[in-house]
Amino acid sequence: MNQISQHLIEDARQFLRSPSVQDVGILTIGQYVAAAIGFLTTTVAARILGPEGYGQAALILAFPSLLRSVGNFKSLTVTTRYLAGFRATGKGEEFRAITKLGYIIDELAFLGVFLTVLITGRWVAEHVYNASWMFRGMLIYAASFVILAFRGGSFAVLTAFEKFRWLSALYVLEKGLTFILVIAFLLAGHGVIGLVLGMAISNALMGLISLGTATLLQMRNGIGVWWAASLGSIRSLRRELLSFFSWNYVMTTLSGAIAQVPVMILGAVRGPDEAGFFRLAMTLVNVSSYPMNAAHRVAYPRLSAKWAKKESDAALRRDVKRWTLHGGVPIGLAILGVTLALPLIIPLVFGENYRPVVPGVQLMMLGVAFESVFFWLNSFYYALGKVGLWVGGYSLYAAPVLGLSWFISQRWGFVGLAGLVAGGRCLFKSVMLTMSRRIGREVGR
Repeated sequence: MNQISQHLIEDARQFLRSPSVQDVGILTIGQYVAAAIGFLTTTVAARILGPEGYGQAALILAFPSLLRSVGNFKSLTVTTRYLAGFRATGKGEEFRAITKLGYIIDELAFLGVFLTVLITGRWVAEHVYNASWMFRGMLIYAASFVILAFRGGSFAVLTAFEKFRWLSALYVLEKGLTFILVIAFLLAGHGVIGLVLGMAISNALMGLISLGTATLLQMRNGIGVWWAASLGSIRSLRRELLSFFSWNYVMTTLSGAIAQVPVMILGAVRGPDEAGFFRLAMTLVNVSSYPMNAAHRVAYPRLSAKWAKKESDAALRRDVKRWTLHGGVPIGLAILGVTLALPLIIPLVFGENYRPVVPGVQLMMLGVAFESVFFWLNSFYYALGKVGLWVGGYSLYAAPVLGLSWFISQRWGFVGLAGLVAGGRCLFKSVMLTMSRRIGREVGR
């Protein structure tokens, strides 16, 4: 028995010393610190504004955020795959070209979002929210997207170079800037608009800082500046890139709709209080997802690099099995433990006014705990080029959720809608997990 225990302990030590686990740890620590700052921002803002004011802020942010999801191609997900592959195979010119393409696509998309809010935002404020004063906040927040557009492509560059310490620092900086600016405007008496203004300025600053960091990294590694790259070097990938970006656009649109449409529906059907509950629940769920996101961030470029170097399907499967047992299971259990403690945590932190949010948050957190066990699943499909299949599966989850949102909101409010979202997502991941086994055999080389 002692020999078995010693063997298990030694295996655990070796695993903890592995580069992948250390990188996940670095990102997780950074995201925990960032999460704590973001949590503090949400807590202070919610207490200062109260349920109604916080709900009004949620409604202001919802429309630009929805359009951002609709208009965002989310180049980070696509470009990371190619950047990691080009770096692994030493293709510097193609690396620069993909970087440039990602920036161009994101900038055009977010400029379109701003113009759409400029044209339609007043109508939404007056006829959907019955509050014309909200238009000013929508416009301010949407304007920040034009500069924030550089963040996604820059983070893709850092991820491809596996600069996880830099990413960790940027996560903390982003939340720190938001906290300082939002609380400063709230304490200065600017109310709901102050919260929106603080978030907008933080977005703009992070776009510029991320761009500068990624550009410096490319220059230091001898790749050169991205703006001098020729897109002709990736002409042969035109069809493949078009397919990837198109499918990923559908994915981004649907996931954004899942995140934002319920807020708008709850606001229209149940009022700003329940809209604020859903917004707060999403914030708490995002906080709990940071360890899962960190693990995904590390796994994705490595799976992409392995696939670019034509490693076997068997080798990839050994990696994901090890990640599941040694990474996914502990993360899922930790999230489950937090879920059980939420009836004590939420009233203590946010006040008794927010006690009704507990059941809905618990339902959504149970879904996150399940997803965390298989944190690599999304990366697996993208790295193997099966993004169309992944998006098709997600569409079958999103359609009934969006289609039933109004009915569920009327009958059961926030808690019912939270259960619908969480249950549907768990079913989606279960189906994709089952299909991944067949996918691996089909594309094995």
